[in-house]
Amino acid sequence: MKLDSKLIVLVMLIGLSCVSCLDSPDMVECQKFKLETSENGVLLNVRIDTDLPDDTLVVVSVSRVYKEVGNPATYSIDYFSDKSQMRNWKVGQNITLSDVDWKESLKKKQVEMSRLGYGFDVASISDKIEVYAVVPIGQENPRFGFDNQYLTGVAVRSDGQTRTVHAKVLVKRPMKKTPIGKSTIPSLNPLDLEVGATYTVKKITPVMPHYNSSNPSLAMRKIKYLEGGDSFRVVKKRIANGAMWYQVIGLQRPTNKKMNGWIKGIALLGQNLDGTRHP
Repeated sequence: MKLDSKLIVLVMLIGLSCVSCLDSPDMVECQKFKLETSENGVLLNVRIDTDLPDDTLVVVSVSRVYKEVGNPATYSIDYFSDKSQMRNWKVGQNITLSDVDWKESLKKKQVEMSRLGYGFDVASISDKIEVYAVVPIGQENPRFGFDNQYLTGVAVRSDGQTRTVHAKVLVKRPMKKTPIGKSTIPSLNPLDLEVGATYTVKKITPVMPHYNSSNPSLAMRKIKYLEGGDSFRVVKKRIANGAMWYQVIGLQRPTNKKMNGWIKGIALLGQNLDGTRHP
């Protein structure tokens, strides 16, 4: 008996469809992904209500935004940031909201940027704390596929290439005694120190009698030295023969003995100076 050609094609298509069904991946569905928060003093409890598998990797961060003077961009500093399995967040986690630690992290950033010559003053600090959670690509569970290609559901967001799940909650919590205004940290760039600021050296630093002595031999005999931990205040600065020089008043520990002279900027390179502005 001859089979109709149309029937043969139909049988082949059904067969291919069955093979496709056998080879299709076990998709991961996400129909809900909701952040829930509650406060108890300095503790913020964060919980994620979701139907994602317990072994799903999720990144959770708790941060506060601030702005710099003369810069329209916004920046943030974390109270907390962690990447772990979803099972930890389904039951909820307590996060300590320490404004003292946040301010210390801000100060460390100001120091780092000042060393690079990009110190900044704080223009404003948000009175809200941002809680953010995202299910990133690179999941350990192979069911998610490459770049979460097998992640589906109404809670999934796609940019056309990768698929993620994320949520954000803002918690109003104004900060007391915000460090808004002029930073106490001067420029820490050794070649661009601030007049009037005080700096602490980390190693032996020569203090010359003058930046351009007419008698080099005599000047060499009159060199004084600041030891590591000693400090100096910048009185004046000038460039001579292509080099930066600072007229300083040095202060030696522990006697607080003063010395006057000039420090060449290159003598301060690599010292990671500490510094303080004076009102």
